[in-house]
Amino acid sequence: WSFVCVLSSINVLHYDKWKNTDAVETMVCFLDAVLTEFIDKLEEYRDSDNRDHRQTFMFMERAYNFAKSNRALGLGVLGWHSLLQSKRHAFDSQEAYDLNSEIFREIKQRSYKASEELAEKFGEPEVLKGYGRRNATLNAIAPTTSSAFILGQVSQGIEPIWSNVYVKDIAKIKTTIKNPFLEELFEEKGMNTPEVWRSVRDNDGSVQHLEFLTEQEKDVFKTYAEIDQMAIIYQAANRQNHIDQGQSINLLVHPDMPIKEINKIHITAWKLGLKSLYYQHSMNAAQKFKQKKECVSCEA
Repeated sequence: WSFVCVLSSINVLHYDKWKNTDAVETMVCFLDAVLTEFIDKLEEYRDSDNRDHRQTFMFMERAYNFAKSNRALGLGVLGWHSLLQSKRHAFDSQEAYDLNSEIFREIKQRSYKASEELAEKFGEPEVLKGYGRRNATLNAIAPTTSSAFILGQVSQGIEPIWSNVYVKDIAKIKTTIKNPFLEELFEEKGMNTPEVWRSVRDNDGSVQHLEFLTEQEKDVFKTYAEIDQMAIIYQAANRQNHIDQGQSINLLVHPDMPIKEINKIHITAWKLGLKSLYYQHSMNAAQKFKQKKECVSCEA
């Protein structure tokens, strides 16, 4: 066997629009259909008179065997932090934890139901004979950098946003992307001005220095580097109960964070049942220098 999984992500920014529909079931049927096409195409190569096609099947035979026997799918999400900000929930708030459980419980229940219905119509694969399901796995949180941008510049996967304003290279032009939910808040306060946005940009996309925002609003619009990384672990563990595969979980640690603290994060993730961690990001040299410079200037 060579592991094969068909992945896709549903945009949870619009959760309130699709939560009472068959959107999840439709996604599962779509992914299963993609897997069927993959298997059928390889069987065509296997049975072909064309030598190159048969050779292609030989290279893909282990992947074919796994796909045929397990029919593994991985339906995940993107836009998680965008959803929280649209509702004005801080990333580590109790409201966020409650919504986290609700969404992933809903996705799991609906995806399992869809797999059971598919098994009734089209049968069970080899490893699931007698279990009443068509797919060995159904849920996974994949990296979604490109998908998140295409689907409205929403936040990636289950990650916090990196910055409330940034410059994006698109084809032959560069364009400034602003956080639409922060822009909405600025508009409400009559502070949606170029000067304010320049201030946010000059502070690495942070709003923590803006005196016209409340503490709760500052919490809502914290960036990746400003959110306690342990909160990311706890939140991931909270949703892992409803995910049969793993999650793409990235961490952003300060370059001066003690090794003991980094180790604590990893051990906690393991103890709470997370199956893996993905990238560990850090600040670049310019950000670190700027932070040190500002700290010195604030000293009494």
